[in-house]
Amino acid sequence: MVKKKKKAKLSPMQDKFIHNLIKGMTQEKAYIKAGYAPKAARKNASRLMTNDNIVKELAIRKARATKLADVNAANIIKGIAQIAFFDIRKIYNRDGTLKKLHEIDKNTAAALVGVDVQESIIYGQFTKKIKMSDKLKALEYLAKFEGLFEKDNKQKGEGFAETFSNLLDEIDGKTARINQK
Repeated sequence: MVKKKKKAKLSPMQDKFIHNLIKGMTQEKAYIKAGYAPKAARKNASRLMTNDNIVKELAIRKARATKLADVNAANIIKGIAQIAFFDIRKIYNRDGTLKKLHEIDKNTAAALVGVDVQESIIYGQFTKKIKMSDKLKALEYLAKFEGLFEKDNKQKGEGFAETFSNLLDEIDGKTARINQK
């Protein structure tokens, strides 16, 4: 008979604290939203983060969330590549008009941050403004991934793990990290 590890015993407020952290709240905000007193929230939230049961449960839930969201190196690199190799011509029809959003393929749409449409009252015309992700930054991340800046990375004291970990933090704020050795 295989014994299962017992789940850490958490109070309802501790459970809510962890839930709020997973949602992306700061420790202080997660602490208050969990029902704890706002007085000295930063200090007390920091203290909670030293509780072994909370640390273990937080790690378990982050891993579960990462797996459910399918956050992995391959998908992250694919997402960066979609931005880096975005071709602006794919959002226009042959006659030069902007395609409707449902006509844009998913890879192209992944590189767009937003589309802003404004109607001019004076002229009765529409103005369309397209916001795209930072293509140069995406190319830089891919170049680092491929080791093209290896000399620069060594000079700065940054290895791949640190660069990639910073990328993950920028992309998803704490959902996934690479363990540095």
